[in-house]
Amino acid sequence: MEEPDDGDGCTFEMLALLDVEQIFTTPLRCPVSYCEEALTPIEMLAHLLMSHRPGESMQEAVADWPQLFHVQMNELEAGVSHVIGALAYHGTPQAGVSTPVTPELQVVHQLPVMLVMYITPPMDNVQQVVIFYMVSPLITTNLSVAVQISLLDGDQDKHGQKSQCLLSSTANLGAHGCGQQLFIDMDFIAYSATGIQRLIDMDPEGQLHVKVILTGEPNSW
Repeated sequence: MEEPDDGDGCTFEMLALLDVEQIFTTPLRCPVSYCEEALTPIEMLAHLLMSHRPGESMQEAVADWPQLFHVQMNELEAGVSHVIGALAYHGTPQAGVSTPVTPELQVVHQLPVMLVMYITPPMDNVQQVVIFYMVSPLITTNLSVAVQISLLDGDQDKHGQKSQCLLSSTANLGAHGCGQQLFIDMDFIAYSATGIQRLIDMDPEGQLHVKVILTGEPNSW
């Protein structure tokens, strides 16, 4: 299979071989220390909201402010998804207004967003692909929040191949067990494994650095 010219992204031919349904239905492990729960990506976000203290499971994020996640790729298994980070997003910060991450604010005033990475299993004569996507609890598809995901090559951003997807599942969230729709509504971003490896080889600590920028206002949902 032909490699992308710069080795930073992946081709549509690579994406055509992906089993998207399997990606979003294969269980992944909870990122909270000492929690061994394994759930599908959509179920995992509900688990983080309902089963863990906010300080354990999420970090605050505001509009247009880059969030950096540092990934030790050699510790991750292929063929399954991995939670890279979980954010409580509260949009544009307001002067003099504090919005700490609490169980109530996570759902009522902030948008919980989980960043997930999937590595395709190795196959003969097929380039491996690394995919990044976001999972959020939403009531409507008319959400005015957007996300940008890129990888850092020194101080430069490397952008992957975008592909649109939309999968949904109902889950219970909130103190009163209110049913909300959980779905993946943002493009997922894919990179060739070769391009990823080049970035890791050039990094002094052998890590992959993922940058996420959220924009828009979560209270519109």
